Amino acid sequence: MSDDAQYTFDRVPGIDGFYGASSMERLPTEIAVTDQVHQFGVLCLAKNQTARFSFHRPKDSKMYRLTVMYGHPQDPAVFDRYYHEVHIPLAKTMKGLTGWTIGKCISAEAGSPPPYYLIVSLYAESATGMQAVLESPEGQATIADVSNFATGGVMFMYDEEEVLIPVELKTIGN
Repeated sequence: MSDDAQYTFDRVPGIDGFYGASSMERLPTEIAVTDQVHQFGVLCLAKNQTARFSFHRPKDSKMYRLTVMYGHPQDPAVFDRYYHEVHIPLAKTMKGLTGWTIGKCISAEAGSPPPYYLIVSLYAESATGMQAVLESPEGQATIADVSNFATGGVMFMYDEEEVLIPVELKTIGN
């Protein structure tokens, strides 16, 4: 595996499955990670399971990022179902993304809800590349779909992300 992409998956019984590579295709639970799993991945776990997913980009690299922050929906179960069954498949049709992560927010303080329900990061090589993704027919359809499920509001932020220390994401379930 090249120095610019490193992935670590720990197999845990009960995992629903792994999703990875630019096509976001579902991978078997018994996964052989190769350079084909490149740039980004999403890990889905069954409840009460533990797993680790590591993702590294080269130090001092830069990527253009769109961060989408969803407020708390009126009905979280309806949001989750729509987001995973309708919105993600629609968003997967967008061409030109170099990365995509999602994270359900947890509170830093016990008994206090986090400020957002879900945070999504989409990556492209440049601002121009992100603009092309979003202005494509697939990007426009994905943007238009947000109002169908984001009952708690949504905020979009754009930035150029600079990697100072390669990121290692760990997903731990209780």
